[in-house]
Amino acid sequence: MSVWGTIFDLEDDPPYEYQRSHILPGEDDPRGGCVQLAEVPSHITRDGRDDQPEDGTPWPWLRLSVNQADTVLHARQVREVRDSLTVWLEQTGVEDDRPELVHGTVPAAYVRLKGQLEADLRKMTACAAQAPRPGAEDGRLAQGGIAAGIRTSLAWAIQHFEGSGAREAFLKRLEGGL
Repeated sequence: MSVWGTIFDLEDDPPYEYQRSHILPGEDDPRGGCVQLAEVPSHITRDGRDDQPEDGTPWPWLRLSVNQADTVLHARQVREVRDSLTVWLEQTGVEDDRPELVHGTVPAAYVRLKGQLEADLRKMTACAAQAPRPGAEDGRLAQGGIAAGIRTSLAWAIQHFEGSGAREAFLKRLEGGL
């Protein structure tokens, strides 16, 4: 009996066959092969017993199975693999020990969005902080919830585009009142 449990495969959307290095892949290329990800579930133990909870943290090992030496994946397939890997990494709880990464040049659209979100955050925070008025309590609570969502979104966007240091600075700025 295998200790591995398949958590992802491209069975319903098979990869494209590699056509050699001089051929640009296309949507109408032949398809075949298999790409699978498998994990060792939490209930598997070194002594072979199956007595641990099934919904626990999986072991920090992932099997990537590709039955062809070279398989071409379309962007949608890469996204599916990435999403499955991200979920798996989060489930393992293993910390990222790579040096801090900043994702190149920050896009202008991100800078504009960040400015708009910070303005919205100030407005929602100010509204939520107003003294209670009869009949307006639900509105204050909703604005406080919206402000919390904006804070979280901003923190993760900053982490993605500017790195951990910028995210920490943003969170400290929030403590001081933005």
